[in-house]
Amino acid sequence: MGRLRRLETFLIVFAIVAGCAFDPPPFDNPVDPINQDDDTPEPVYAIGDVGPAGGWIFYVDENDDFDWTYLEAAPEDAASIEWLSVNEWLNGESVEDGETQTGIGFGAHNTDRILHYKGVRDAPAAEFCDELEIVHEGTTYSDWFLPSLDELNAMYVNLHDQDPPIGGFTPDEYWGSSESSASEFLAWAQYFDNGLQFEDFKNVDFRVRAARAF
Repeated sequence: MGRLRRLETFLIVFAIVAGCAFDPPPFDNPVDPINQDDDTPEPVYAIGDVGPAGGWIFYVDENDDFDWTYLEAAPEDAASIEWLSVNEWLNGESVEDGETQTGIGFGAHNTDRILHYKGVRDAPAAEFCDELEIVHEGTTYSDWFLPSLDELNAMYVNLHDQDPPIGGFTPDEYWGSSESSASEFLAWAQYFDNGLQFEDFKNVDFRVRAARAF
């Protein structure tokens, strides 16, 4: 009888121990770094803010008219350079009429057309912007273009013409990427002293400030 009780006690203790041993641990839901990153909001910029490339935001697409949201001006100017080299200008080479536009959103298109038009081989202003690489906080930005006339004006109005001025512009003439419709020898520029926009011969040296869209 005593041995039977000892056996029953042993079986009860064994069952308790075995049950504890095989109980699964509580589920710990690990953090998924991929999904966590997806929840990180995109940075929001306002006009005048420093952009991702270290330049300045000068236009915000608030109406979703484009496949980008912001236009950023490069941190610095290029030295004064020609829109088109003297040799190309003397040869009468130009971008085909109507290929460049003046509006917001056309700077990248204009720059591409200037660089790839069959007759143009030396377009310093567009080439400078297209070849520009800026490293900021470990990232290289190489998607620059020569701004269109309206984009250039947005730089003037939203950055340089503020109090105090933003962007380190000088009160000089700046080239845009928009050609004149009056003559193949002319392109549009803007005077950053007073905002005047005007047409001038492409072989004249003006300052250049590149832009990028993102």
